[in-house]
Amino acid sequence: MSSPPGLLALPAAAYLVSGVLYLWRVLRRSPTAGTWGAIAALVGALIHAGLLVMRFAEDPRAVAAGVADAASAISFVVVVCFLIGERLLGISAMGAAAMPLAFGGLLATLASPMGAREIPEQLRNPWFFIHVPSALLAYVAFAFAFGAAALYLGEARLLRSKRIAAVLGTLPPLDQLEHLMYRTAAFGFLLMTVGIGTGAVWAEEAWHRYWQWTPKQSASLVTWLLFATYLHNRVIRGSRARSGAWIIIIGFLSCLITFLAVGLLRQDPHRFL
Repeated sequence: MSSPPGLLALPAAAYLVSGVLYLWRVLRRSPTAGTWGAIAALVGALIHAGLLVMRFAEDPRAVAAGVADAASAISFVVVVCFLIGERLLGISAMGAAAMPLAFGGLLATLASPMGAREIPEQLRNPWFFIHVPSALLAYVAFAFAFGAAALYLGEARLLRSKRIAAVLGTLPPLDQLEHLMYRTAAFGFLLMTVGIGTGAVWAEEAWHRYWQWTPKQSASLVTWLLFATYLHNRVIRGSRARSGAWIIIIGFLSCLITFLAVGLLRQDPHRFL
């Protein structure tokens, strides 16, 4: 039994409220706002979890049958990972980035067709359970790398302008944000590497060619190369975190193009991802 797509407006509203509260927490240094932001995020995640169970109970492969379903699943995982990370690491400021991203994902879901559909035959393949989860989790990791990079650049700008009071007790230290950027970008890069590799094997079985230079494949390769550049500069060349943050932001924008714009092209056989 599928859930009515319109019900996703409920967790979307909760994520929006949570994002506003976390932003208020950062701008006004209000711990109370952060507490209520976490409550709103948790309530939204619980509602969202129930809707996802109803949506995918019949066939989990439906998560890859359209942009709407995939965006909904990614948004949920972003929220869950943030709540766990906030609990373990205490980086509540990340909510100002994570929750708006989750809200944006549900907006994309609500704006896209999400009716009942037949699962494409290509998805009924054992490679599904490696390729699709690794690709979707790579998007989640890149979303967190983007959030950390945005916070890093914002905090660095405040410190350069001598606005230290706006940072103390509100934003985590720059080295902690840089470490989070690196770890999440590296994890996402590993997952995308697995996704591209298994996708090539799957493509050979389905279409008898490992690589066809479809819009989805090409855009994924661009995203992979951008994050490879970031990791190379960070690990081998020891480049500055500020330049790395900008590469991550560009890489995440490429990731959005890969997922949304290219995924909606009807002529692309990967339009369900």
